[in-house]
Amino acid sequence: MPAMPSQKFILPEFDSRLAPTEDAQIKTVAQLIDFNADNNPDYLFCLQAEKPVNGAKDAPLRRITHKSFRSMISSCQVWIEDHIEELQLPVQDEKGNITKGPPITLLLDSDVGLLVHFFALLGLGVPVSLLQLFL
Repeated sequence: MPAMPSQKFILPEFDSRLAPTEDAQIKTVAQLIDFNADNNPDYLFCLQAEKPVNGAKDAPLRRITHKSFRSMISSCQVWIEDHIEELQLPVQDEKGNITKGPPITLLLDSDVGLLVHFFALLGLGVPVSLLQLFL
């Protein structure tokens, strides 16, 4: 069993039932991801089951911490910008109006990769829709 992080888990200060105040530290999911990566980096975000190897019965579990989750999102953003030619990032005109490109639809398995791609695109300012056949 992995060792527990040495520092105490720091709870973000927000109430998900209420709209954030103007001076709120956390207003978006991206800010929550950053908060946890900065303040709770070694705490477990999730466990991802991987495909069993060599006929094993049990799937190995990959531990994903808050820090590694943010790193996965950042790496995905770089990959998306480098490899998807059709990607249209938001553009701001001289009047300050922002025009977003067309949405990208994700069709992925139900695993952490779906969240990584979803938050990577949102972080780039690209509208995202999800198409899931099996939930």
